[in-house]
Amino acid sequence: MMLLFCAAKQNRNSVRALLCALEAAMAEGHLPTKLPVKIARSHKAAIEMLNSGDVLFLSVMSTQRDEGVFVASEARGRGAFVVAGGPDPSALPQQWLAFVDAVCVGEGEVGMKRFAVALLEGRKPLEAAQDAGFATTASAPKTHRTDIRRVPPIALRFGVFGAIELTRSCPNACAFCQTPRLFGPPRHRPLASVLEACNQMFARNMRDLRFIAPNALGYPHWRQLLEALQPLRQKGARIFFGSFPSEVRPESLTPENIKILKRCCDNTRLVVGVQSGSDATLKRLRRGHTVADAEAGIRYALEAGFAVEADFIFGFPEEVEPEEELERSLWFAERLAESGVKIHAHWFLPLPGTDMSGMRPSRPPEGVERRLQRLLGRAGTGKWRTQRRLAEKLLNSSTQFLHLTG
Repeated sequence: MMLLFCAAKQNRNSVRALLCALEAAMAEGHLPTKLPVKIARSHKAAIEMLNSGDVLFLSVMSTQRDEGVFVASEARGRGAFVVAGGPDPSALPQQWLAFVDAVCVGEGEVGMKRFAVALLEGRKPLEAAQDAGFATTASAPKTHRTDIRRVPPIALRFGVFGAIELTRSCPNACAFCQTPRLFGPPRHRPLASVLEACNQMFARNMRDLRFIAPNALGYPHWRQLLEALQPLRQKGARIFFGSFPSEVRPESLTPENIKILKRCCDNTRLVVGVQSGSDATLKRLRRGHTVADAEAGIRYALEAGFAVEADFIFGFPEEVEPEEELERSLWFAERLAESGVKIHAHWFLPLPGTDMSGMRPSRPPEGVERRLQRLLGRAGTGKWRTQRRLAEKLLNSSTQFLHLTG
């Protein structure tokens, strides 16, 4: 029996977390070091690598639902046992059980370890899934919270690296976001663990160091981290902080904080989570900051010489962002663009498990639509056009999906 992890591009961080859990269990003596594990770098490769009796671990975002269902069906057709996890199966476990054998709801590290131990003790995959707390047709899911102080952020044994997770979950509860529902209370990785991972990556000739957090400047040890990384930087490492794959909340961009970023980092661009230029909309979304916060933070960043990408979401439902509020948001985005800010545009997606699940994206009036197209044509970045097409598809797909369990 082989344990196969499907590490498609969008899911590699999730898969790396599971492999890190296995590595920690090996270090603690709970699992043998020669565990039969393989990693597929795409959905197609995962299907091709499977044999009857193998176990496939499949992480699925809501935007990947159709592809995930296809891969799961193909895998089961080859005789594999399929465990699905990630945002979409976590939000809709009963629906996903029509296509997979088990669903890991929420964080997977604890369940992954228990599942592997149970298999090695001789239990069948379904029994092991139940021992692990996964949802099956015969058992309800159990939610496990990972102690990220005890799990490394990189999987050395498996050769799996990437951006280092600093913070798990988010202290904010934005109405459109799956993260706090998926991960629960926020936890921060110890500074020593992060530094060790950075040194291990640098020793393996990985010179670009990036980090994952819902707000890079919300990591309580970020100043100490950047200062401690300066010796590696002098040896050729490049430190990217507050840019992809993380962002910064606007109220975190104080002149003092920006001064540290400017001195200690190599990125010349900051990604700032604005989401709307309407205070009324921001309040409905529970963003926890104001338009004035965004304007001030971005101004400080520009004055310090940073280029700025401002995250905006368009297409919010009319009950969340009425036309007059959308116009205020668009006006603010236009004003930022005039000062040289790139507008990193997204389109509202009605993601399951959020407070806005099932809500229909709005269609801007013709005049507003023309302004939006002009703005994003000259100053926009991001995959908002793709997301706009996906939004309607996701809404229809969710309706059909929910009908699976009546």
